[in-house]
Amino acid sequence: ILALIFTPTDSNISAIMLIIIVVVASILLLSLLLSHLFGEFESDKTILIVALLFLFSFYSVRSANYIWDYKEPNTYESVILEKKEERGGRHNSTTYYFIIENWQNPGRKIELQVGQKSYFANDIGDYVKIRQGEGALGGRWYEYDTIQEKEQDNGTQND
Repeated sequence: ILALIFTPTDSNISAIMLIIIVVVASILLLSLLLSHLFGEFESDKTILIVALLFLFSFYSVRSANYIWDYKEPNTYESVILEKKEERGGRHNSTTYYFIIENWQNPGRKIELQVGQKSYFANDIGDYVKIRQGEGALGGRWYEYDTIQEKEQDNGTQND
């Protein structure tokens, strides 16, 4: 079940987060089983409620991991090497990506999903500033800003 809800960015989810999610899922499935055994099972309603509670718990843990991470995130810069649009999907929508150098594995490229406004406001050769945190529960997270030119070191030099 858990493999179905993880996105590619969740591949580094920590053991603590995984344990919390498995415990919550187990409790929800146990409650579903008990309601079925005691005859209070209304299949459509119960399944919908359990599914919504499970999804809510997953995103609550994921949000808590980000919100309660009080450590200063690491900051990286990467250049936009390519831009990519993917059309289609269930609602015939377009998803936009910047192809950038992986800040953790130089020499490798990764796709960074971006919004439409950011996609059209930036060009190949512009820079992306990435802030990556370790997460309060151990699951790494990242956020990004685009910048037009590479930031220079503004520190003063002593001659």
